[in-house]
Parts: sequence; C-alpha cells; structure tokens
Amino acid sequence: MIKAGQLELFELVLLDVFNLKQKPITVFSRAIKFDRAECYGLYSAIDTRKSYFHKIRISRKLIKTPEQLFAVMAHEYVHAWQVENDKELLHNESSKFEYWINYFNMRFETDIVGIV
Repeated sequence: MIKAGQLELFELVLLDVFNLKQKPITVFSRAIKFDRAECYGLYSAIDTRKSYFHKIRISRKLIKTPEQLFAVMAHEYVHAWQVENDKELLHNESSKFEYWINYFNMRFETDIVGIV
C-alpha cells in the first residue's frame, strides 16, 4: 500500500540522484496503456531547448507497494535525465540506461526494469 508522503520522499531522493534542471510533474492515473499494453508508468516531455517540461504518469491499478513506486519513478526519471542530456529515450548502453540500471541495483537494490 502506498502511504501519504512516499511520492514526495521518492521525488526528493530522485531529484538528488539525477540533478535535473526541471523537476518532473508526477501524477497518478487509474490505468496507463502504451501500444495497447498496460504499463506501470509513462514518461513524456516537452523540450524547448531553453527549458524542459517532464511529466510522469504512474498507474494506480498496477502499483501496489512503495518498492514498485520507487522503481517505476526511478525508471521514468532516467528518461527525464536522458532528455536533459541529449540521449535517446532507449533502454541501452549508448543512451546510458544500462548505467542507471546498474546504479539502482547497487545503490538501492532496486530493479528499475523488471518491476513486478
């Protein structure tokens, strides 16, 4: 069960880790679909080259524990970091996604890809 204040706490931790220029707006949605499949979270951005607007949607239907919430938020924060650092929004080494997978595995014992 997600408790009041956990979203804000995780945001503070992730802002410290990623040092983003613009704080993502995180909202809960009843359910989220991407390519017709349900997903835990979804990232979107507007990059004006002068500033960024990051939005993270979190699925209320699928996210049931604080650990899942943190893992999904970290995953989506990686995408925000990718946008601010001119990386492709991919899950590979050249986009530095694999770096962040290893970082969260080692530092927080959190899998930001295989969220269950």
